[in-house]
Amino acid sequence: MTTVAEFKFKGVKERYLLDRQARLRSAEAEEDRIEHGLSPSTALAETSATANTSNDNNNNMNSLDNHAVVVIEGMPCSESESEASPSLPPTMPRARRRRGRNNTLAIVAVAVIACAVLIASVGYFVGTTISRRNNNAVALQSMDESSSSSGGGGGSNMTSTSVVQLERPKDRAPEDDSSTTTTTQSLFGETTVSSTTNNNPTMSPTKGTIDVSSWINAFNDLSRGESDTYAPSTLSPSAVPSLSPSSSIPTTSPTSWINLFNSIEIEQIDTFYPSHSPSRYPTSRPVGSCFTNNTYNSIDADIELLKNEIEDDTTRSHFLGGIVRLVAHDFMDYDQNNFTDPMGTDGCFDPDHQANAGLPESVWCDTCTLKLLYESKYTHVSRADFWIAAANAVIRQTSIDNALDLRDTFLWGREDADSCVGSGDRLPIPGGCDEVEGVFLTRMGLGWRDVVALMGAHTLGRGEDEFSGHEGTWVDTDGDAQRFDKQYYEEIYLNSWRPRNLGQSNADWTTGRSSDGGNSRMMLNTDICLVYDIDTNLPCCTRTGAFYTDGEDQCIDVDAAARSCPMYTQFQDRWEARQAVGEMLGGDYPNTNNEPFYTAFTEAWGKATTVGQTNLSPLSESCE
Repeated sequence: MTTVAEFKFKGVKERYLLDRQARLRSAEAEEDRIEHGLSPSTALAETSATANTSNDNNNNMNSLDNHAVVVIEGMPCSESESEASPSLPPTMPRARRRRGRNNTLAIVAVAVIACAVLIASVGYFVGTTISRRNNNAVALQSMDESSSSSGGGGGSNMTSTSVVQLERPKDRAPEDDSSTTTTTQSLFGETTVSSTTNNNPTMSPTKGTIDVSSWINAFNDLSRGESDTYAPSTLSPSAVPSLSPSSSIPTTSPTSWINLFNSIEIEQIDTFYPSHSPSRYPTSRPVGSCFTNNTYNSIDADIELLKNEIEDDTTRSHFLGGIVRLVAHDFMDYDQNNFTDPMGTDGCFDPDHQANAGLPESVWCDTCTLKLLYESKYTHVSRADFWIAAANAVIRQTSIDNALDLRDTFLWGREDADSCVGSGDRLPIPGGCDEVEGVFLTRMGLGWRDVVALMGAHTLGRGEDEFSGHEGTWVDTDGDAQRFDKQYYEEIYLNSWRPRNLGQSNADWTTGRSSDGGNSRMMLNTDICLVYDIDTNLPCCTRTGAFYTDGEDQCIDVDAAARSCPMYTQFQDRWEARQAVGEMLGGDYPNTNNEPFYTAFTEAWGKATTVGQTNLSPLSESCE
């Protein structure tokens, strides 16, 4: 039961709290007025209303006090009771809480804005980097295309946007091993019935295709004559070869051994010319060097003088082919994956390495005419630049009608290396296409079309047994080996190539028979493997069923004649190489169209002689 004293104490305490709350509301009203810009009268009205409420409460409490005093006068509340009574916690003003929330929201907003700015900056940087790289790629491609714009006969533009290019057929009929009987028209108009076996995929013909089987099946016994020799030099070369291949269906066909293979399709598509891989280490120019048009012309004229001083075909073909081989052995040691010493066209080769046999003895030696020419007139330019200019001169002078002029694609500024020990280990050995892939595709960054075009330079020169262990020419005669044309590719298809020295270090391929007294012929494994799968199919012969007029098999070797070397199919990795060889043939047999070969070689030669170089310049008019 509550006593009067306790009731009085509670009244005092409540009055105290009411007064405190009134003061707090007054302070809040003042802060709100300041914050919201209210007039003092408005704030005073609000404060008065609060105060009136507080006074009413106080009057009630005073009335209770009077009654309490009458009852318990002289008995005030003890201090201990007053101190022990609990008090309410202080209340934070609303304006202060509002300002706190506003500050928090402001901080969050600033953080969000900062994140947005950061994200936008990163996006802009990434976009700018990608755009710069794309622009550089376009610039390099434009430079490469412009560098190949001067090849071709009669000054024709070699960078046509639509050139003959092989493409893998979309449809392929199932293999059919059944024998079929066909009626064909022979070279002499005779109707011949022959039975053939189809061991290769059937390709669906398409518009603008080249029937390479016309090259495979080009000759019969009678058309080749007693010597069984095909001489493309008897064909009149076209001054300006036609770019478009023949679209006519060949009507010529051999007799008993025709149609061993089906046609390979070639579609006309736009050429993709990737830019060469840039060097990670810029090449600096030789001090005081300068390469002018007059210097380039002078080298060309001097090479022609040296060539004309050589009387016999064998020595002359070796001289011409040796200069081109010197440049090839200079650029084939380039390795885009070697950041320390990528090498490349640096005017250096390892004279002690077996892969370079013949170069230090007959091409670049102290008594060799090429080196004497350089040391007497052209030491103001680098060896690397001189070698390439000399090779360009050979190619121009030996091309049909001097059509392949590489002047406008020539760049200079290479720096010579004093030593390149180990460069020979990077060169391909004539073991097979694994070596070709390792050198040209993996390390140099080229494509199969580039590789096939560069290999066409084998049409020049010959192999010497005393140097490399390989004897003979890639083409028919030493006279043919002084002409830079597509005959190299024709020979791959038109002859029965058989292994020679199988299992030995100098293993290669040959054709023909020595009893005829003809020129010694050769192809390396790296040549044959461009068309034929010889990795696991030896011994074999590239053309079985062909016979001399006396009835002897043209494969000669019995073991080789028992197996026909299979060509690559569209399901094999080297199908692209076989396609490229077909492109270089220039159309159906027979034709004199060197344009596809010259176009592809110009592009490939430009890449190979500039890989790893970033500081090259075109020819100058003067050194001033």
